[in-house]
Amino acid sequence: ALENVAPERRSQSSMTMATSEEKLKQAVEMITAFRRHLCEFLEDTDQKTEVYQLSISLYPLTVNTQEF
Repeated sequence: ALENVAPERRSQSSMTMATSEEKLKQAVEMITAFRRHLCEFLEDTDQKTEVYQLSISLYPLTVNTQEF
């Protein structure tokens, strides 16, 4: 899609942030709520002419040495 779809027809972004593990559960809940809200918004139309894929990833970049 990066090579075949015009930039105005797609959105690609990422971000890196520092946080605490205690906020992870709430972050996952917020992502779930956002996905559901966005899906309801986008599907609320009689003119469904396109199919899109939304991917959201949240994973640690740090290595916890105590896990090994």
